[in-house]
Amino acid sequence: MEKWIEIANKDSRVQELTNGEGIHKKDVAYWAMIDEDVVIATVKVEGRYYKITIDLNSETVKSVEEQSSGRTEICYGVGCNK
Repeated sequence: MEKWIEIANKDSRVQELTNGEGIHKKDVAYWAMIDEDVVIATVKVEGRYYKITIDLNSETVKSVEEQSSGRTEICYGVGCNK
């Protein structure tokens, strides 16, 4: 998990969200390993929740999305192609 936080903190969007402070273990509400290459973290920053998708192969953040709550929904299969 420390490596995942390190990857997230290198991303400019995460730095902007956290005013340069980065995320810390205490900020993470939920981790989900989607497959061996992708991790999703739900983090709380200043009272708001964000879903951060991390590509472990390239060690980059694929997306940062604000969530309406601390709950992150993950959908696979037909009809889940956002």
